[in-house]
Amino acid sequence: MGVGAMARARLPLDSILPDTYPEELRARGWELHRTGRFAHFAVFPGRGYQAFHWLVLYGKSGARHGGQEKLEWTERALEFAFEVGAALGDAPVAVAGDFNLEPEESDSVARALATGAWRDLAAEHGSAATCFAPGAAPSRIDAVFANRAAAAAVTGIRVVEDCPW
Repeated sequence: MGVGAMARARLPLDSILPDTYPEELRARGWELHRTGRFAHFAVFPGRGYQAFHWLVLYGKSGARHGGQEKLEWTERALEFAFEVGAALGDAPVAVAGDFNLEPEESDSVARALATGAWRDLAAEHGSAATCFAPGAAPSRIDAVFANRAAAAAVTGIRVVEDCPW
């Protein structure tokens, strides 16, 4: 179990470790990193001068219906991801993943969106559902949130319902 990243084009991709975070975020960063459920990647598109940061999170399975502990873990992890993103300043940042929690069900997402610094890309670009599990109703437990700099680079999104990998 774990999270990762894949670039569909030949772009430099670096894994960013919590040692680079501000002091107050390092311990929590390493704790979350060691779970295999959080990863931070930087992609260098274009001429490679500006990093685009991806904070990828795999929320606890059952966070929606599996008990308070799983929900609280996922909420703390989401809050941490948004804190790291904010610490990156004006760099483009996306918080993405399978959160196992609908955005509307998350207090951490609600707080992040309320700041005006983060945007829900699926909601803005017309995608109602992002997860199509067999035997279940479509949901939005998979999501991408972007800060202003990252959102400015997005012209649209597409949900691949039947991905071959």
